[in-house]
Amino acid sequence: MKKLLILVAFAFVATTINAQMSSPGVDRIAAQDLEIMEVKISSKYPNLAFNPAQKEKLSAVLTQRAEEVHVIRSQESITKDEFSIAYKAIEKKYQEKILALLTPEQKIVYNKKKSQMQRGI
Repeated sequence: MKKLLILVAFAFVATTINAQMSSPGVDRIAAQDLEIMEVKISSKYPNLAFNPAQKEKLSAVLTQRAEEVHVIRSQESITKDEFSIAYKAIEKKYQEKILALLTPEQKIVYNKKKSQMQRGI
């Protein structure tokens, strides 16, 4: 019985520590993603500057994305193929959310540049 209580207590402490550590980790990853996203956007799409309101919304979207990725990464029983499929679905979902943040003018610039990149120009 003592062993069971010790095991339950250990599991509780480990879960609590993991929960406390995951939020700052997710926030850190989201902040890094935001920086990377800004660099990629400014290099690929120099005329596509986000305004402060868009950056705030982008940060929230990237935080949600990081949380979802954290969830699938923390699943011990997930296979590499399952992870790959889940990750690609998350990427697609959040790419659509990010594109939804663009103004009509930014969408024109984005689509024009994307078309050029696909044609190799």
